[in-house]
Amino acid sequence: MFSRVLAILSVISIGASTAEIPAPHVFGGSNATLGQFSYFGSLRYTMNGTFEFHGCGANILNARWALSAAHCLYFDREMFELDFLVGSVRLSDPGVRYRITDIIIHPAYIF
Repeated sequence: MFSRVLAILSVISIGASTAEIPAPHVFGGSNATLGQFSYFGSLRYTMNGTFEFHGCGANILNARWALSAAHCLYFDREMFELDFLVGSVRLSDPGVRYRITDIIIHPAYIF
């Protein structure tokens, strides 16, 4: 189903870094309920088959494609496996996982 990711250019704001540990949620945000954002999923990076983390979000375009920012997909593909997770609102929930087989990064993207 969601086996491909299409990447587009993204605008990145560069600001001063701080030594503070980030809050565990979006500032002023609230918890989502299951199904509330059914058009959105999580790009999950796995290293060495054991260490997994959420990297970026992606919008579901149709049954085969999702759209994310190019900087989320510009990484060493030999070092990480990349899956797309939907149907979950917590990092620990299994949801439904799809292996990403194709990544298309916009040719004008400059890293």
